[in-house]
Amino acid sequence: MKQIDISTKTGVGLTTIRTMLDGKPISVRCAKAIAEVMGLNYKKSFEPVKRKSVSAATAKRYHALISTVFTHAVYQNIIPVNPCTRVRPPKVNRDEAQYLEEEQIHKMLDLLDSAPEPFRTMTMICMFLGLRRGELCALEWDNIDFGKCLVSVRKNLIASKNGGMFEDTPKNKTSIRDIRVTESILDMLREYKDWQDAYKENVGSLWEDTGKLFTNATGGWLNPSTFSGWFSKFCKKNGFEDVHVHTLRHTSATIMLMNGVPLRVVSQRLGHHDSSTTNNIYAHVIRRADEFAAEALDKAIFTKDSDSKAS
Repeated sequence: MKQIDISTKTGVGLTTIRTMLDGKPISVRCAKAIAEVMGLNYKKSFEPVKRKSVSAATAKRYHALISTVFTHAVYQNIIPVNPCTRVRPPKVNRDEAQYLEEEQIHKMLDLLDSAPEPFRTMTMICMFLGLRRGELCALEWDNIDFGKCLVSVRKNLIASKNGGMFEDTPKNKTSIRDIRVTESILDMLREYKDWQDAYKENVGSLWEDTGKLFTNATGGWLNPSTFSGWFSKFCKKNGFEDVHVHTLRHTSATIMLMNGVPLRVVSQRLGHHDSSTTNNIYAHVIRRADEFAAEALDKAIFTKDSDSKAS
């Protein structure tokens, strides 16, 4: 059976079916539906896998959610106390944000010259604007103001567990933002628009006009995981170790901080809740920038002082 036929008869998304064919785990519900449609014995065709325990960060979010429910119950006099106050959530050890060094950035930009669209432009925009992958895939041409040099982030494209997709508002209120860009970025987008228009003509009546910058082969929504999958293969092929799509966002933030862009501005461009979030994530980068600042001051002041004494 073709993948599209299996998807139609089971209601299981194509992404989930491809995940299964890659040998990766899928839900029991999807596995049973596929086995039934294909006339297979479910227990003989699929092997159960043990689910990994949730991370400390996930457990902490669960704790916060449950605590909020109990707090409201206390407020409504349903229960006398919030039991979550006697439970300590796990401590979350935040890993340092990984970013590309200058040499890696130049190497990647050179390699992207021969990369296929739309992934080439997606990677460039993700790096230069520091967008989340869902924000990137939700961008529409109406969000690009070529006159004012602004890119407006208004939506977030999310892939659901059953293989479908839906649009939502960005991560938080401050994630709805306008990002100023240079003419170089706009020229890149104009060039990409020309490519998309030519591609659209070749597709003809099969093209679905969603207005999105980055689409699938027929103009429909592009699953963020599709971009992540391509980028992962691109990095492995070209020797970039432990580099992911989110590394591009971290790289964008690092470049700004290392070049003296105020923390508040970096936070606004990234769409963080507040500057303290940015400070926590990039504390190691800020320390490094501070070291460079101290060395620059030392060089500027003491070099001039030694020169004046010599004269």
